[in-house]
Amino acid sequence: MPHASSASETAARGGGASVSDHQPFRLLEALLAGLFVFRIEIPGPAQLPLSDLAALALIALAAFRRPRRSLRPVNWYVYIVVFLLAYLAVVALVNDVDPVRRLVRFAILMVLAGFIASARIDIRSVMIGVGAGLIANTALFYAGLAPDNYGGLLTGFLEDKNRAGLYFAVLPLLMIAFVRPTWAKIVILVAGAAGLVLTDSRTSMAAFAAAVVWILLSTRIGAALRVVLALAIFLAFSWVEDNLAEVGQYAARAGSDALRSRIDSAALIKVSHAPWYGLGVGEGEVTVAGGQWFFHNSYLVLLVEGGWIMLLCVVALFVIVGFRVGARSPRGADDVAVEAATVAILLCATRLGEVFFTLPAFLLLGVGLAIRVRDAPSNSNSFPGTPFTASG
Repeated sequence: MPHASSASETAARGGGASVSDHQPFRLLEALLAGLFVFRIEIPGPAQLPLSDLAALALIALAAFRRPRRSLRPVNWYVYIVVFLLAYLAVVALVNDVDPVRRLVRFAILMVLAGFIASARIDIRSVMIGVGAGLIANTALFYAGLAPDNYGGLLTGFLEDKNRAGLYFAVLPLLMIAFVRPTWAKIVILVAGAAGLVLTDSRTSMAAFAAAVVWILLSTRIGAALRVVLALAIFLAFSWVEDNLAEVGQYAARAGSDALRSRIDSAALIKVSHAPWYGLGVGEGEVTVAGGQWFFHNSYLVLLVEGGWIMLLCVVALFVIVGFRVGARSPRGADDVAVEAATVAILLCATRLGEVFFTLPAFLLLGVGLAIRVRDAPSNSNSFPGTPFTASG
């Protein structure tokens, strides 16, 4: 039986409640969000891929709208991101590295999450667009019209199987926050799992499975036991990654896993030689076997780019937003979805090199922040008392 407090929390918010703000569907926002999946390099001074340019266009479009929700309940988010951008700019100057491209990308992601939280951007339209983008990328890939960089494993315009795995691991978990029927949630999760299998990203598949376990078990226990559950999930994930990575069909990957191990060792050495404030953005790569390789651990990327300050700020941001730290409102179905997506993000980050500063990660933050402000007083252009309620 569900834990009494957990059951009452869910009931208080209507069980299947969604973070949707009853805004009308916005086709243009959905179309732009669909391009989040297409990492096509576009020539230009900023050298940003099409996915980031689409996010920038979405921000520019939303900038002309008044916010429907005040960010006052989460004003600490604004302080953190402004501080972090300024801090990283100073670190880049100290280390004499060019921070422009990466800091521009960070700023785009941070503003995107803030605009989602304030309802300048309709997150429901965005999630529909991203889902359509994943479907389109998959269809184009198997039609032979999208890049195939991994011998038949699903990549398409996401270009990398682990990046594709991250998208399929996180976005379906967020999408279930916007549907009410249980069957619809199951369909979305099954579709996400199918996409994951096609990418064959072991880390993303394990993280997604862990997130589903969180959905199934965390609603049946209280807050204290959820901490124990989180620790158990992390230990189980680590054991699976360490002991089952070369079982069955993956035994043939011993060579690539050996290379990954060398990259990890080189990354640890680079981090250990970095000053406490880091080496600057863009330094999360090493030279191994005559080639340049990105780190395979996002926590180490944070450490080498911005030291302990960056690591603590970014991880704390995801933990506070993703797990509702300090929130007073009852825990509902949409909160569980965001928590599950956070589980996937934090676990993927242990084995993948670019997880935190990605579109899926900041869509997660946007939805999580939107949940935090759902009970805030409406802005002057909102209907008085309009809450975040179930979609439909």
